[in-house]
Formats: sequence, structure tokens, C-alpha cells
Amino acid sequence: MQKIIFGVLVILFFLSFSSISNSIQKNYNEFIYPVPECSDESVTSIINPLYGDMRKDVIDGTDWMSKLIVSSVLPGFIKRIDMPRTTGYDESIRRRSCEAEAIFDINDGPFSKNKKEMAVTISYVVQLDEKNNQQFIVILKPDFIDSLYQKAQNILGLTPIR
Repeated sequence: MQKIIFGVLVILFFLSFSSISNSIQKNYNEFIYPVPECSDESVTSIINPLYGDMRKDVIDGTDWMSKLIVSSVLPGFIKRIDMPRTTGYDESIRRRSCEAEAIFDINDGPFSKNKKEMAVTISYVVQLDEKNNQQFIVILKPDFIDSLYQKAQNILGLTPIR
């Protein structure tokens, strides 16, 4: 009976040591390779190229007449990113949800050289790469494109296409 109790205690000891070791390894990885903050330059500098790809996809997905209008209405780039902030954090997958104000320059008419700044709230996600904890992924959510398009049309004085 004492041998069985001793055996169970040894097994419990090794199991607890194993779980402590896993916990230490997890905390070590989170300390050494943290998920970048929403405001990190390394994160915000990726947003403009992602927007450019998204804009190109929207333009390419329309007929030739709409292509002309859409390409003239949607701004070519984001002028700057203001007020980046964390809106959530999922510890189990080490993913940070973010929002920021994307500031665009819009001409105040089709033939005008006058620029107006326009702000649109954007959402994006920052997550560590599963295969390489030293790299991260940024995903720009496309839900702001419709709002951006409508605001730009209003500034330009254009009637929405339906």
C-alpha cells in the first residue's frame, strides 16, 4: 500500500513540475515576444500599404465606368493614423484588436487643388505569427471603406452610385 501511495505522489510531483514548466515557458515567450501595441510604429506603418491593396481590389472589382468614379473618389493613401487604441485582447491566441482614426486628404471638388482632411475610424488586428513568435501579422478590416466612400462623395458633392 505504501508503494502505491509513493508511486502516486511521484506521478503527481512530475505532473505538477511539468505544468509549472509549461507555465514558465508560456510566460517567458510572452515576455520575450510580446504582441506589439496598436500604436507601435511597426504596426501603424503597415496599415497604409494594406489600405492601398484594399483600394486597388475595390477599384478592380467594378466596371470601367464605376472604376473611373471610384478611383477618383477613394483617396490614394492614408495621410496619417491618429489615436490608435486597443479595444480588446485575446490572451489565448495573443491577438490585439485595435481602432484608430485614419486621416485622408480629399480635394473639395473634382477640379480643385484645395484639400480637406477627413477622418474615418478603422479597425485592425495585430497577432503574433503562429510559426515565428518574432513576427506579427496585421489585418486591416474593410468595414470602413463604405463610410470613407460616402464621406468622400459628400465632400466632392457627388451623388452616390447605386
